[in-house]
Formats: sequence, structure tokens, C-alpha cells
Amino acid sequence: MVLVLSIVLLISLVNAKTYNVLDLSRVCSFLKNQYVPKARLLRASFSPNYGDYGKAYVSDNLLGYETLTVCGLKELAEEIFKTLSTQYRSYLRSGRWEVLSGAEISNTPKVRFDRVLGREDNITIIAGVEGSKPLSDWREYTDWLFLEAINSLIKRNKSSANELFQEGMAFFDGYGFNDKAYNKTHTYDTYKLGLAVLTYRALGEPTKYKEEMNKILYVLSESEDPGNGGIFTGYKVIRGKLVFGGNVSDVNVETSSIIILALYSNYPKITSTINCNRPELPYLLIIILVITCFALSVLILFRFRKQ
Repeated sequence: MVLVLSIVLLISLVNAKTYNVLDLSRVCSFLKNQYVPKARLLRASFSPNYGDYGKAYVSDNLLGYETLTVCGLKELAEEIFKTLSTQYRSYLRSGRWEVLSGAEISNTPKVRFDRVLGREDNITIIAGVEGSKPLSDWREYTDWLFLEAINSLIKRNKSSANELFQEGMAFFDGYGFNDKAYNKTHTYDTYKLGLAVLTYRALGEPTKYKEEMNKILYVLSESEDPGNGGIFTGYKVIRGKLVFGGNVSDVNVETSSIIILALYSNYPKITSTINCNRPELPYLLIIILVITCFALSVLILFRFRKQ
């Protein structure tokens, strides 16, 4: 029995799910390089050719703080959080990304708008603000479906979470999420793939969507900029081939952060979340237990045969 237990534990350890499809160190380096010392925040976009290059969003930096912590860059993460909590504290709840940290958001998403908070070292500080008008077509956007699914899990309504996740996955066409946003631009949003992984993991990795998740992970494995290490915000599919970069999209803090949290963290932070992070202390304890059980089984078998 001890030997069987050891084998079962060892198999479960070997089969532990990880999503190691990117060069994490390079993505972390990209985020680190987006830091603007005088503003003490992360610049939103990498390229001056894109409008967000001269901007720093409060919501991006909140995601960046969490992600830099995952990267092991805790000092930089704390510096950013100190800036957010002292200067922009009233804008930390955006009504959107905080659900990934376990905070409830509105059941009915609201129309959002940007509010300029100030300017530091040629960087415009912006906060996303939730308005009072309901977003009537939110179910046509995959990101909101996944965020509301996580929100339902926080409220312990797994039935609703499953329904919302299935509704979101119905937009997946094998390459990306063909929702209302895609219909406007004909460009897939990369961050929605990350949200799908986050929700899938929080629901306990339903086997029904294993094939779709494998396809999503493949797309994500192609999403890293070979030059700077950041994650491209969007991509097109031309004659069956994934096309990133060029005139399609830039890399930015928001998308890079969401993808890292999806692949390398224990987010979303809710009790029903299954941790698919890299092996850490719990798995080390399992390894010790397996070795101990195996040694005991050998010792018992040896004594039995000796008698």
C-alpha cells in the first residue's frame, strides 16, 4: 500500500500542469526596461510609433507590480506600488483587472473612459475610470465574459462561471477570439488568450477544452517579440500563418503582464484556483514524501523477506 501510494503521488507530480511556453526572463526584462525613473511608473508601450508610448496607465502599473513580483524583481515592484498607493490610490479600483486579485467587480460591466491625472518626465499618467452607463453589449466581448466568469467564482457561483467561460470559448476559432472587437479590426487580441488560460485554470482545467488550450498555448508561444522580449498586443492570420509585429501591433505592459500572470503565477487569486505554477514548496514536500514512502516500502519488504 505504501508503494502504491508512492507511485500515485509520483505520477501526480510528474503530471503537474505547467505553461512554460515563453522565455520568462526576457519578458521580465522587457517590463523592467519600461520603467521611467522620474515618473516611477512603467511606460505603457514600447515603440514611439504607437500612441501609448508617452503614457503610463494606473491599471497597467498595477498589473506590472504583480507581474514584476512574479519575475522576482520585488524592489522595482514595491517602488511602483508605493507610487500607486501614495499618488493614485483612489484609482486603483478600475472595475476590471482587480478581479484577478480576488476583488469583486460589478455584475454588469460599465462603459469606461480615460482620465488624465498628471504628467511626469514627458509621460502622461492616465487612469481608466468606470462610468455609470452599463455596457449593453458586453457579452459580445470575450474579455468581459472571462472576467465575469472569474467574478462568479469569487462569489462562489461556479455554475455561472462555467456558463460564462463556455460562452467566451464559443468565440474561439482555432487561432484566437473572433468577437466583436475582432470584427472591427480583423486583428486578434493576445491578452484575451491569457484571460482564457486564467479562467480555465480557475475552473479546474475542464478536459472538454484541453484541445483549445493547447492551441492557445501554441499561439502564445509565438507571441514574444524576438527583439525586446515583450508580448505583442495583437496578431493576424494570413493564409493560415500567424503574423505578429510589423504593422500589426506593438508590445506593451498590459498584454505582457496578463500573459505572464496567466502562464507563470497562481492567479487569479481565488480559493477555487488550481495552482499550475512551477513546482515550489508544495511539490518539494510531495517529493520528500514520495522518497520517504518509497524508502519505507523497501525497508518493510526487505524485513518481510528476511523473516
